[in-house]
Order: sequence, then C-alpha cells, then structure tokens
Amino acid sequence: MGVLDICDTRRMTDSNFVPDTFVSGLGGVEDVGGGCYRFTFYSMHHGDDGDELTVVSKLVAPMEAVPPALLMAAKAIGLSIALGGYFPKLGMN
Repeated sequence: MGVLDICDTRRMTDSNFVPDTFVSGLGGVEDVGGGCYRFTFYSMHHGDDGDELTVVSKLVAPMEAVPPALLMAAKAIGLSIALGGYFPKLGMN
C-alpha cells in the first residue's frame, strides 16, 4: 500500500448517514493534544451587513493522517506538493 493509498476503499463502509458539508475555506488548525489536530472549516455567507463566516465543520485527526491526506487531496485536484521529507519520519517513504 502506497502513501496515497491510505486505505483499501473496498473495506470502507459508507452508512449514507454522514452528510456532505459545503465549506468555503479552512479557518484554522489547532493542536488538541495527544498527537491530534482540529481543522475548523467555515462557509461564507453574503448578507446586507457584509460577508459572514460561519463555522460549519470541525474535524480531528491524528498527525499521522495529515500528510497523506494532504497528498491525496493534492493528487485529486492535480497539484504537486512537497512535504519536506516528512514521510520518512512516519515510515511512509
């Protein structure tokens, strides 16, 4: 299994109860301890008083999941990124 093949999708179960959430951007990343990080996403709403950013989703992930997720996302949208040799530290070369 390679770095970009995080899991065997044949074994992934989708209960159809997890809704899609539209986001406009990433509002912040926090270290929540225990080797985990919280990613806070927002949606932008245009109103009479100007733009409003509303938090719509918070995801918590272990550090080991973050670099592979970044590479997977970059590959899916056709970007090329480098993570400065981080993968050898995780044993994921």
